[in-house]
Order: sequence, then C-alpha cells, then structure tokens
Amino acid sequence: MSAYKWVNQKIIITILTLLGLRGGSIENTRDGEKEMNIKMLDGVSLVGLRPEMLFGHSIVIEVFRDLGHETLHITSIRDGQHSKGSRHYIGLAIDYDVIGLDKSDFESIAEEIRARLTTEFDVIVHTGHIHVEFDPKRNTRT
Repeated sequence: MSAYKWVNQKIIITILTLLGLRGGSIENTRDGEKEMNIKMLDGVSLVGLRPEMLFGHSIVIEVFRDLGHETLHITSIRDGQHSKGSRHYIGLAIDYDVIGLDKSDFESIAEEIRARLTTEFDVIVHTGHIHVEFDPKRNTRT
C-alpha cells in the first residue's frame, strides 16, 4: 500500500473516530502497529472543529503510537476556559493530556510532534497537557 493511500486511510479513520462513529479507538492500518485508544474528557465538543486540526490530530496520534503510548486523552477542543483570543474558540486547537508522564516526557513528545507538523502549527507544553494549534499567521518557528 502506498504511503499516500495509508495517510488518507488514517485521516478518514481519525475523522470517524473524532465524530464518534468508530467506538473510540484507532484500528491498525499497517501491519504490526499497536491500536491507539482515544479518550475524550466529558463535555469536550467536536462541534466547530476545523479541518486543519484533523491533519494535526492525525500527526499527534502517529507520534504517541510511535513512542509506545496506547491511550491519547483529549481534554479540550472548543470547550473550557481559555485565554482571550485562544485558537480553541474557533476550532483550531486541541489539548492532549499526557497522564502518567513527567515534564521531560512532555517536552520530548512535543518536540517530536513539532518535527512532524508543518510550521503552520504551534505545539506548546502547558502544565498537565500539550496544546496543538493551527496558527500560520502568528507562528514564529523557522
């Protein structure tokens, strides 16, 4: 199977999972991969999530899976309290909880996500979560 076809399948599976049409876990799409369970905090809303974030989310899943994690927790999309002007309010940010990991693990995971995403995304480590946002105008990475 070509890499292009595999990426397209993964994005479709991610969309179906995010929309709740696939039992909450990502099924293997290549031989030998672990299954990735995606858990969403109660009250997290998918309404208004922008398509750009589906690409970002698929990369986050890939990084967590490649680093041996079996569960990915989504703690916020458009819900919750965020700073004024937050990309969350317009569906361009997702927060991921990294339960059971220490601060150094947060940084290494965030660094790997940054390396795989385009420069149009920001990946920020906050206390207790990794924040991923699509923000091409304010991005300062080179």
